[in-house]
Amino acid sequence: MTPEQVIAEIEPYEAELSRIYRSFRRTREGIYIAEGDDALYRQYVRELLLDLYNDALGRNVYSARIANEFQNGFGYLGSPSIKGVENVLGVVRASLTRLRRNPDLLILLKSQESTRKRENLFIIHGKDGPKNSHSPSITLFVYKRPEMKCVLLVNRYLSSSLRFSWPG
Repeated sequence: MTPEQVIAEIEPYEAELSRIYRSFRRTREGIYIAEGDDALYRQYVRELLLDLYNDALGRNVYSARIANEFQNGFGYLGSPSIKGVENVLGVVRASLTRLRRNPDLLILLKSQESTRKRENLFIIHGKDGPKNSHSPSITLFVYKRPEMKCVLLVNRYLSSSLRFSWPG
């Protein structure tokens, strides 16, 4: 997606969140989200977080801030508070301002994310047999992830019945 496309995708969400914020009902008992807006608000935040921001920006601070404001923005009855909606709207507006001021930020973030993914890939190549044998070559691709113990996986693979001859 181009920076202009990402901004164009976020703008309708900003408008809808703004509408939801303005449509809170004030009564003598309190301030309540308008009927029908509770589910829409939850849907929009999930779409922004899980789809748009993470897909367009990769790992980013705005997703974390929106998630934090969303989790903390509910009243004691379990419905969204006006302050919670206001805070999420503020983060969305701040992200739009930054993207409009610096559209190249999207390109930079994408290249950083791409580099980070490449840095987490290890390629192991070997043969099942002596160096000069005609046994087939084996290539193992291992992604280093925090939840996966890469070294243990490689050690277990190497200590199996396969023998590897390393180039050089």
